[in-house]
Amino acid sequence: MKFFNKVSDYFGLTKLKERLYYEDNDGLSEADREYINRIKGQNPFGIISMFIGGVSFAF
Repeated sequence: MKFFNKVSDYFGLTKLKERLYYEDNDGLSEADREYINRIKGQNPFGIISMFIGGVSFAF
């Protein structure tokens, strides 16, 4: 993980991530933030089936 952090700092990916994720949320109201936080995350079974499908496609 330390190697990845050094590489991302070298190429400026950390600053890019901060710019994309944090600066864009200034115009959101508190109600919008609550709605975004209520949205359900990714279904773990969907991720597993996508992985298995990719493996079966490769072979």
